[in-house]
Amino acid sequence: MQRICAERDVTYELVDVDSDEALRAEYTDHVPVLVVDGAIRSYWFVDEDELASLL
Repeated sequence: MQRICAERDVTYELVDVDSDEALRAEYTDHVPVLVVDGAIRSYWFVDEDELASLL
């Protein structure tokens, strides 16, 4: 994630779902979760090629 975003000069925010009760309830064991432009794009893993195409 860090490398792909850096290559495209894109900022991202890393959020600890377990530190927020509402997020923990929303995502349960579906972490990591990838959200791009407000839409959930994947759960459980981040595929580099897919992330690159989304950005």
